[in-house]
Amino acid sequence: MSVRWVGAQRDVLGGDIDGQVLRSLMGVPHLYALGPRVGVSGEITVFDGTPCIARVIDGRIRLEDSADHAACFLVWDHVETWHVTFHMLDKRDGLPHTPERHEQAKVRFQIDGCAVEVLGFYSTRHRGAFTPTERADGRRSRVWPRGTDHRRAGGRHRGAAEGDTMKLGAC
Repeated sequence: MSVRWVGAQRDVLGGDIDGQVLRSLMGVPHLYALGPRVGVSGEITVFDGTPCIARVIDGRIRLEDSADHAACFLVWDHVETWHVTFHMLDKRDGLPHTPERHEQAKVRFQIDGCAVEVLGFYSTRHRGAFTPTERADGRRSRVWPRGTDHRRAGGRHRGAAEGDTMKLGAC
């Protein structure tokens, strides 16, 4: 299966906050999904087939694990095994640093078979400070994954060119 969706954020922003039934997807093995709850009254997240509905009730976040909810739009995929490809910088050539040499200094690794924690920063105003400089590929964030086994960690740039992105999904 590949990423699928029903509804669209642009429709919600255009005023369509009706819902698509979540229950119809609940038989999909290894289902991962997310979207806003019908009426824009909460968030729906599904992790490995288990729904988590988050709503604000009496000023507090309340969680529910029922599939008896609908989403304004929902994006989902079936993923048996997650893989994260990341890079570590390992510059050893002693030459002046350039964008090209920066790319050459990246050693790529993969995390699979363990849970991953992710730390990230997003900004539209800090290109060249902590996000990559202005580029046609639209990078706006910097993300670092770490395996919860504490044996692997590294850097990622969201939205980078093929082969240079954090890939979350089945390989």
